[in-house]
Amino acid sequence: FVRYWVHNGFVKVDSEKMSKSLGNFFTIREVLDKYHPYVLRFMLLGAHYRAPINYTQRALEEASDRVYYLYQTVQDVRDVLRDAAVEENAKKTAPLVLDAMKLAGETETLVFEALNDDLNTPAVMATLSAPLKMMNDFMTTKAGKKAVGRVDALQSLLSSVEGLMDAVGLPKDDENVILPQLRAVALNRAGVTEADLLAKIEERKSARDAKDFAESDRLRDELSARGIALMDGAKDAWRPVPVVTD
Repeated sequence: FVRYWVHNGFVKVDSEKMSKSLGNFFTIREVLDKYHPYVLRFMLLGAHYRAPINYTQRALEEASDRVYYLYQTVQDVRDVLRDAAVEENAKKTAPLVLDAMKLAGETETLVFEALNDDLNTPAVMATLSAPLKMMNDFMTTKAGKKAVGRVDALQSLLSSVEGLMDAVGLPKDDENVILPQLRAVALNRAGVTEADLLAKIEERKSARDAKDFAESDRLRDELSARGIALMDGAKDAWRPVPVVTD
C-alpha cells in the first residue's frame, strides 16, 4: 500500500522547458523503447521530487551504466557467496572486513536518515557507490580475495544494498532476468542484433589471432561508440557502456 503520493517537479530537456512547440517533447513510452524501466526510475530518483528534473541523454546513459553495474555486482557477489566454502572462525578479522561491516551499518543508517529528510532520494542513491565499490574490491583485488572474514563482509554489504533497493523500488532478486534485459535494450539502442554483435566479436578475435591489432582496435572502438564494450577475458563477452556525447 501507499501512504504518500508525491509529484516530481517540471521536466526540462537539456535545461530547457519541455514543450511541443520547442520540438523537445517525448513520452515515457518513447524513452522505454531505448532504456530499461529501471534506468528511468534510477534517473528520476537522482533528483529531489520538489526540484525540476533535467532530462538529458547523458543522464540516461549514466543511469543505465549505474543500473547495470548495480545488478552485475549483486549477481557476482551472490555467485561468490554460493560457491564460497564455510569460513572457520578466525582469531583476527582483516581490517578491510571490519571496514566493510562498519560501512554496511552506515549505509543502512544513511538510507533511513535520507528518506526521513523529505524523501531525499538523491542522497539515498549516492550511498550506493561505497558498498558497491567495496564489494568489487573483495572480489577483484588481491587483498580483498585473501581477507579473513571476506564472506561475512560480502554478505553484510549485500544486505545493506538490498535494503536500499527495497526502499527505492528496484527488485533485489531478479538480476538473472534484468541483466539480459539491459543488454537487449542496449543492442536495440545501438541498432545492432545479437547475431551481428557475435559476428563482430568473432571478427575481432580473428584479427587479434592474426596480430592485426589496428583492425582489432578499430572494431572495438566502433562498438564502443555505439555503447558496447568488449570484455576481453571476462565471463561475459561484452557489456553496455555509456555513449560519450558532447
